[in-house]
Amino acid sequence: MAPGSEYGDQHGQSVRLILRVRLVANTVLAYSKLEDYEEAAFWGMRSVNMLREAMGVVEGQELRPEDEAVPNFPAASEMGKIYYWTALACKKLYNKTEARRLLRVAQIYLPNDESVKKEIAACALKLNRVI
Repeated sequence: MAPGSEYGDQHGQSVRLILRVRLVANTVLAYSKLEDYEEAAFWGMRSVNMLREAMGVVEGQELRPEDEAVPNFPAASEMGKIYYWTALACKKLYNKTEARRLLRVAQIYLPNDESVKKEIAACALKLNRVI
């Protein structure tokens, strides 16, 4: 890559990884905009599960959001978008438990994103007060 370009000082493998993750993030967003939430959730969870597998997570194993997020990942912000848009698709598919879990990880990747904060508040468990 030429110095001064967006990917000038990076290795080809890193650039390839960033572009693949960006492609998936855009794919999940596109399916969401088309209101095809099943496809959005499929492609998002596919990437999430691939990342988990690469981390050595066994299927069904629950991770704390702090342990699942990889903030120094070369495509961290794009990964955060995958978690965020996948969470929105899960919410539309009435899987609020999964949506909440994905949003907590998205918040680590995207700590200053107001949309993520708003969705976390919207998906928070509501406790009924008995007086």
